[in-house]
Amino acid sequence: MSAILAMTDVLPKKATVEWAEPLTLNVPKGTWTVVRTTPERSHMLARILIGAQAISSGEVVVLGRPIGKISRSERRLLLSDMGVLLDPAGLLSNLSLVDNLVVPAVFRGSKGISLPRRHALDVFEELGIADYGKRRPADVPEDVRQIGALGRAIVGNPRLLVLENPMASVRSRVADDVWRICRALAPTAIITSFRRDEMLYSVADDLYLWDSAGLRRAAVEASV
Repeated sequence: MSAILAMTDVLPKKATVEWAEPLTLNVPKGTWTVVRTTPERSHMLARILIGAQAISSGEVVVLGRPIGKISRSERRLLLSDMGVLLDPAGLLSNLSLVDNLVVPAVFRGSKGISLPRRHALDVFEELGIADYGKRRPADVPEDVRQIGALGRAIVGNPRLLVLENPMASVRSRVADDVWRICRALAPTAIITSFRRDEMLYSVADDLYLWDSAGLRRAAVEASV
């Protein structure tokens, strides 16, 4: 399988104690890769993948484009193919949950406003939070807010999901259903987690641990 994401000997521009050694990681097309790590490592990794943080060495290729070597317009095109959820989620507080989904749908190039809105409503129906769609993020429970932010990332069926600690506050039973819906809508993803997450592991193809000992593969079945 070809790699949707390929990182080779990467160091961030401002290396830290937590990320002091080069990182190499590949995410093949059609797979979900989960990395259990610390918040600091996760924050740096996610922002490098979307071109918001520079690297000092190595190479990062996302969807066939070398991050750090593309123009601003090319980065915009790249982001239009990606679904991104950073920690914290950063929903727009002055918009309803459903309008928080419509904005990225329009950004990705959908024609007009009615089709993105219909798609956003369909995503909320799938995720089981349609009753909250007209409320603002501050007016809904935290678990619903997190699911809404995840919905924003998957609206438009992105070619690659980049998710950072996405459902820390969502109950396991609900999370199981949400993850399987997301897997159907976005077949390729890299997801970081700050804690043990059995439901997330159950939908992953590859699981890695990244700590002071470096990056190493773990058995998904073991749910370490």
